Amino acid sequence: MIGIVAAMQEEADAFARWMQDTSSFTKAGVDFVTGKIGGNDVTLVASGLGKVNAALCTQILIDCYGADPVISFGVAGGIGEGLAFGELIVSTDAAAYGFEPDKGGLKPVDVPFMNGTVYSADPKLVADAVQAAEKLKLKYRKGRVLTDDRVLADSKLKAALRQHFKAECVEMEGAAVAQTAQANGVSWLILRGISDLADENMQGTYDNHYGKAIEAAAATAVAVCLVQDAQTGCAKNHYII
Repeated sequence: MIGIVAAMQEEADAFARWMQDTSSFTKAGVDFVTGKIGGNDVTLVASGLGKVNAALCTQILIDCYGADPVISFGVAGGIGEGLAFGELIVSTDAAAYGFEPDKGGLKPVDVPFMNGTVYSADPKLVADAVQAAEKLKLKYRKGRVLTDDRVLADSKLKAALRQHFKAECVEMEGAAVAQTAQANGVSWLILRGISDLADENMQGTYDNHYGKAIEAAAATAVAVCLVQDAQTGCAKNHYII
């Protein structure tokens, strides 16, 4: 079973239109949609914004649906140099960032007794996503995804994050999906379309480029699902509802 996590319903809808034989189930107040992409079983959820919602839904996907791998897709603000609106970011790794003092700088949020601060995406999934993006003729790059619960619309902070973390984009769910999946020994991948440049013009550019960014990420997520082996991971139709 492949787990798919979108933040917003509009993002989930862009993926769901490719699913067949769908049915839905509500758990923890959230609707999960099961179906097929090609020959693979898929469960899709619109988690809602933020790390807690994303982690909760990822754990449900793993516990109740046996999801492996888990793919998080959606939109993000670009912080890498020279990014274009609608460009696809394929995660190599992910980290949550915070504002804790560390000799005057920024550092990842390090939760004691958990599984680290920077999480590495599954190399095969990364390669599958790159191949998909090339076949779809999408502009893309690989790189680090940063996650925080706040929308970034600040040029100075954007520059600091770029310098400190060498990341390509910032969003609100990916690192939580990654941490939860990695804690469970589950492969994961983050796909993000660039909807804005995380600066003071964020709202206007987001409104203008949101649709293109969603389509790039959703199309790539579908293509990655199509090439997965239906018998890998926990895809044995073993659900605990």
